[in-house]
Amino acid sequence: MSSWLKRLLRKLRVKRPAQLLASLLFFLVALSVLFNQDPSSSTSPGGGNEQKEEITAALAPNMAEVIFRTIYEVGPVEEEVKKLPYSELENLKKKYGNLTPYGANGDRFIVEKRVEDLSPFIKERGKLGLTKEGMLMLYTGSDIDPQVIETFFRIDVKRMESSLPQEEVNLLRQGIPVHSLAEFNSILSTYGEYALYRDETDPVEN
Repeated sequence: MSSWLKRLLRKLRVKRPAQLLASLLFFLVALSVLFNQDPSSSTSPGGGNEQKEEITAALAPNMAEVIFRTIYEVGPVEEEVKKLPYSELENLKKKYGNLTPYGANGDRFIVEKRVEDLSPFIKERGKLGLTKEGMLMLYTGSDIDPQVIETFFRIDVKRMESSLPQEEVNLLRQGIPVHSLAEFNSILSTYGEYALYRDETDPVEN
């Protein structure tokens, strides 16, 4: 018999029967609680997820919402939202040269990056073509039902048709895919030779 159990029994002998019974009951209850603890509360996957959620909630006040905005020379602006610690904001400002706060709570910021190139969206889907009114346009979709992104200038279609091979005229009418800024500028320059002056047409739409 272990020494701690012997000491316990000696203590129990000197007590009155009522006290002895109470002590035994207390001892049994304590053992029951000890051996019936649910280990899943600390080791189960569910318990781990709850702990992660609690940690995330506790850290939330120390996180800032940052919008990374990319502005391309041609094409729509792209945005990506991230949650970052406040301690990283100074490094962001050094890297991008700007960090603009917005919102009432002071926990949101915008970082802008300018790229002298076509946006990935334009490289993948963009075309240069003509509207029904003879405007040079940047668009996506088909030439029958174009989704116009931007228009540039009105073209003297008659002069263009009399100067260029029919193949090049048809190519513009069907839509010329653009995959780089250099290619985009080259097409603008080529067909810009047939642009009408502003006072010869309606104001150019931008």
